[in-house]
Amino acid sequence: MIKIGFTVEGVPVPKGRARVTTRGGFARAYTPAKTRNYEDIVMQAGKEAMNGREPLESPLRLSLLFFMPIPKSASKKAKAEMLSGMMRHTKKPDLSNMLKSVEDALNEVCYKDDSQIISVSMRKYYSDTPCVTISIREEF
Repeated sequence: MIKIGFTVEGVPVPKGRARVTTRGGFARAYTPAKTRNYEDIVMQAGKEAMNGREPLESPLRLSLLFFMPIPKSASKKAKAEMLSGMMRHTKKPDLSNMLKSVEDALNEVCYKDDSQIISVSMRKYYSDTPCVTISIREEF
């Protein structure tokens, strides 16, 4: 069974809605720059974790832990509760949009296509060091 695990440092970025612009009478859809930049960072981390291996082609389980920044306005008590896990991150961004950023970034890098993902586990926490930990393993 193959297992790949890695961490992407920095504040997790949700998948932004596609933007549409018209130029010369033609509509063109594009991904916002912030999302594109974050997906590039995740893709690079995925390439490093793959260490030159080909993308997986089997059914996969994807596990994600999102560590979100603690608001600067948080009191000492609230910060302590956030760090201990007693107070969980229930604000935006939502999990489904952050999942989509990671899934899309790892297409053709860690797996051929995100349709191979048959099981997903995700959680959001607060942390002094925002990041996302990614674990991909074969699921039979």
